[in-house]
Amino acid sequence: MKRYFLTIIIILLGIMPTTSFAYSETTDGGEMIAVVNPKSPGSFSDVEISIKSFGVDLDRSQIIWLIDGKETKKGLGAKNIGLKTGAVGKIVTVTVSATDPNEQTVTKTIEINPADVDLLWESNSHVPVFYKGAALPSVGSRLRIHAVPNFKNNAGSRINPANLVYKWRVNYQSANSGDQKSALDLIMGDTTQSKITVDVSDASDETMATKTLTLTRATPKSIFYEVDSLLGPIYNVAVLGTFNMVNKESVIKAEPFYMTNQQEKAYDWTVNSAPFVPEGGDIGTITLRQGAGKGESALGVTIRNQSGQSAFGSLLIKFGQNIFNF
Repeated sequence: MKRYFLTIIIILLGIMPTTSFAYSETTDGGEMIAVVNPKSPGSFSDVEISIKSFGVDLDRSQIIWLIDGKETKKGLGAKNIGLKTGAVGKIVTVTVSATDPNEQTVTKTIEINPADVDLLWESNSHVPVFYKGAALPSVGSRLRIHAVPNFKNNAGSRINPANLVYKWRVNYQSANSGDQKSALDLIMGDTTQSKITVDVSDASDETMATKTLTLTRATPKSIFYEVDSLLGPIYNVAVLGTFNMVNKESVIKAEPFYMTNQQEKAYDWTVNSAPFVPEGGDIGTITLRQGAGKGESALGVTIRNQSGQSAFGSLLIKFGQNIFNF
């Protein structure tokens, strides 16, 4: 009896967990090769297994398939079968027997044990307080990528993540994670996208999961918020596109989304394309006042930092009277 250990790896792009599975196989009575398709199925995924042999005429053989001991398929030349993998650690046992016209029987048993790994990431780029979205990385952002594996042994016990082996790659190049082997620190480059991959395996290297995360470089931008005299900036409602003035006076604050360096920022405000210096000590806010008449004006701001980044934003201000004073 020969015993082989093979590892099937899955790579998914995006934020869902990627899954790979390792399977072990044994063959009795001759030579038979099992082919798993697709090569990267995950837990609760549809899988097709086909067999081939150079020593047995499978087209003229009676073939019987068993899944977890239950006969699932039988027939002359039945060289493939479909199945669905289970949850992490739930082993699926597939047994296939082929008997040729000369009564020669070859049997292969395959045990599939799914494993998962997820990637979580965080960056130090700027977003407002209580902002519910992600702080997307821009050029120069510091990133930390965390690998969160879910491995179980054949007994169904979870394997301690600290006992797993982690191999990282950034844009297909090996990367050193240092002492924090389950986490990787890096700086976002100036390429449009960065691909971060981790291969996680157990000590025996028989079970492996791989995940590739694609991060798209964000462009800093300025978003406007109205400032309440008592509550401060109303961060749960952004002012986008057009601002209709209702009150005689309104205060607007500009926030630089996804900027990396928040020190020594400069704000360049414009009204109808002409430079304007707001009153008061907060250079990040501008006070709008209206008089008689109605009309509209174009408000713009460019926020710059010492790293050379800039974040631009514009807003159309509509007011109910003819004179628009700042």
